[in-house]
Amino acid sequence: MKKKDIKTNIIFPMEMWEQAKNQAVKERISLGELVRKSLGEYLKKKSKKKGDEKPLGVM
Repeated sequence: MKKKDIKTNIIFPMEMWEQAKNQAVKERISLGELVRKSLGEYLKKKSKKKGDEKPLGVM
């Protein structure tokens, strides 16, 4: 079964956006990929603390 993507808007403080954009350039990935990667790592970390096996959407 193919996973579906969703397009959304997120409001960031300007300084955070600039730092994230610069980090994405350093890693040679898109800002969207940086956000997905970071959020995925955050969700995995949180699920381990609660004892969940795997949060939704995290591979």
